[in-house]
Amino acid sequence: MGRREGLALRTAEGAGLCGEKAPQRWWEEEMSLPIFLMSDLGEGSIYVAAMRAVALSLSPQSPVYDITHSIPRHDIAYAALVLEDVAPYLPPCVLVVVVDPGVGGERAVIAAKSGDVLAVAPDNGVLSPLLPGATVFRVENESLMLRPVSPTFHGRDIMAPVAARLAAGLNIQEVGPRHQPTMLVLPEPDVSDNFVKGRVVHVDTFGNLVTNIKRVHLESAGIGTEASVCVCGRQIGRHVRTYSDARKGTLVWLWGSFGRLEVAVVEGSAAERLKAARGSAVEVRGT
Repeated sequence: MGRREGLALRTAEGAGLCGEKAPQRWWEEEMSLPIFLMSDLGEGSIYVAAMRAVALSLSPQSPVYDITHSIPRHDIAYAALVLEDVAPYLPPCVLVVVVDPGVGGERAVIAAKSGDVLAVAPDNGVLSPLLPGATVFRVENESLMLRPVSPTFHGRDIMAPVAARLAAGLNIQEVGPRHQPTMLVLPEPDVSDNFVKGRVVHVDTFGNLVTNIKRVHLESAGIGTEASVCVCGRQIGRHVRTYSDARKGTLVWLWGSFGRLEVAVVEGSAAERLKAARGSAVEVRGT
């Protein structure tokens, strides 16, 4: 199922919720694409405000949305993991990712087309989840940039203006020549017979431990519906479908909304209970 189909209202073809003709969606009209921003610049940051201002000044018909600006600073791998989870839900749009510890150095700025999504980012691997099968160009057309270009803020002076012009209809080939992008190898679990060893890749605001283990890894290991999960040497006693299946304070594991194995304490914090953090080992065995 494609992005558009997956997010469309489940109604009869051409019909609204009450049988009336469905309104035309913005991607079916001749109008600018929305722009989505993701960065490590900090929520409420003046840097994010500057990028939004540039984008809106060059493509005023494009709504600008924030995915997150709370990526841990300089953490390219974490940003790529967030993108891996979010990308399937993006509508046709232009995505800008600014996690750029190499700003002003030798790394390129790239623009990529992956299905209905155009993306602009530093060429440091942050776009890796979008790049298989994508067409990628190196951004070199200086007429698309703000002048002068700050050597410390390419997000404002190169990425935001290029993204805005793409959103307004610029052909991506106009940004520069074809380019072979940097690919980041995201951490994968170790899988063997009846055993999977992964790690915590994110601790969310509830203290849930989000891992890099997915159902496909358990299937590859021959582990069925019954499994034993261990974090930091502590056995996780119960598998649940959702948090309300267990009493408050119960330590559980479940499949989270992005398809990753998660460990949680119902109405509590697994990170605090287990003294676990990003990078902590997670082991799964068949029972």
